[in-house]
Amino acid sequence: MSPTNTTTNPPTNAGNPTIQTETTISGHIDHNLSKLLDMSNVDAVFGRPIERGTTVIIPCSEVQAGLGLGGGAGSAPSPRMDKPIVGGEGYGGGGGVKGRPVAVIIITPDQVRIKPIIDSTRVILAALASGTATMIALTPFLRLLLRRNMGKIS
Repeated sequence: MSPTNTTTNPPTNAGNPTIQTETTISGHIDHNLSKLLDMSNVDAVFGRPIERGTTVIIPCSEVQAGLGLGGGAGSAPSPRMDKPIVGGEGYGGGGGVKGRPVAVIIITPDQVRIKPIIDSTRVILAALASGTATMIALTPFLRLLLRRNMGKIS
């Protein structure tokens, strides 16, 4: 599954600006949280069972979800004398859900097996990152050894 980003526009209160702001923020939070919870359920992790004869296969996924909301308001003296204070406010939010297959559960009359799905790209990236971190950590030690050996040669 590819990442899914969501932005929402819940209805706002066209009355008092303070009430409108509070309603908008509350509406965004409620709307985004409910959408996130709708997507984060057991059906997102375990797919529908597939039956073939006496064998049942259940796909399994890893699901990650995130949500962020923020806002602010402020005011400052106006450069024009006829308007003593200038102010503004802004609010925003967004979220996303991402999933990837990790295994299948294979159920037969004789046994239950879990077969992992190995992501070779992740394995290669982890190996490269580990190798790089090892080289960075060993560099001072290798330099020290080289300096000692150079001193013995001259």
